[in-house]
Amino acid sequence: MTSQPLKANVIAKVAEDYRRRGYDVEVEPSGPSLPEFLGEYRPDLIARGCGETVVVGVKVGTRMSVAERLRDVVEQINRRPGWRFSLVFVNPEHPDQLTEAKPAPLSLLQERAKSADALFQADQKEAAFLLLWSAVEGTLRLLAERADLPLSSLPPSALIRDMYSAGEISGKHFDLLMELLPIRNQLVHGLETQENMDVDRLRLLGQELLEEAKIGPT
Repeated sequence: MTSQPLKANVIAKVAEDYRRRGYDVEVEPSGPSLPEFLGEYRPDLIARGCGETVVVGVKVGTRMSVAERLRDVVEQINRRPGWRFSLVFVNPEHPDQLTEAKPAPLSLLQERAKSADALFQADQKEAAFLLLWSAVEGTLRLLAERADLPLSSLPPSALIRDMYSAGEISGKHFDLLMELLPIRNQLVHGLETQENMDVDRLRLLGQELLEEAKIGPT
C-alpha cells in the first residue's frame, strides 16, 4: 500500500477508535471547524469529547524529524485548557501497528532503573544494559511530553536528535546516547556486540535524567 492510501486508512482507523471512546470526530476539518490559532496547519482529524479536544496528525514513517516543524503548533494547542495535540505514527512495514503511546510514569521508570542495578550487581550486564536503556529512553519520552514536543512515538535515534536540537538534553548526554545506541540496537535485535558495554556511564546518565524528571509532575 502506497503512502497516501495507507495514510487514509490509518486516519479512518484512528477516527473510529476515538468514536468508540465517545468522541465526536471530524476528519480533515476545514473552514469554520478549524480554530484560528492553528494557523496554516491542517490536522488530519479533530476529536471532541471526554472533557477535551484532541487535534490529531497522522504520519506515515518514523524517521523524519518533526519537532521543529510542529513545535509552534503544539505550543498553540497545548497552552489552551482542554486541548491537546496527538501525533500518530504508522510504520509502512507494519501498517497495523499504530503508535499513539503515552510515556511510562516516572515511578515505573525508577523501578526499571532499580531493577537494572540489581542485574548489574549480579553481573548480568546485557540484561542490565537493556533494562537501563528502557528507563533512560522512557525518561526522554516523558521529558519530551512535558516540553510539549510531539516526540513520544519517534524511534530512539530520532528522539535523541530532536531532544538535543530542541535544547532538552545537553551535548554531553547527546554524545553518550548516540555512542551507546548501536549497542542497544545490536542487543535488541539479538546480535552479538563487540562494543564496550559501558553500563556505568549509562547508569549515571539515567540517574541524571530521572532527577530532572522528578522536578515535574509524576
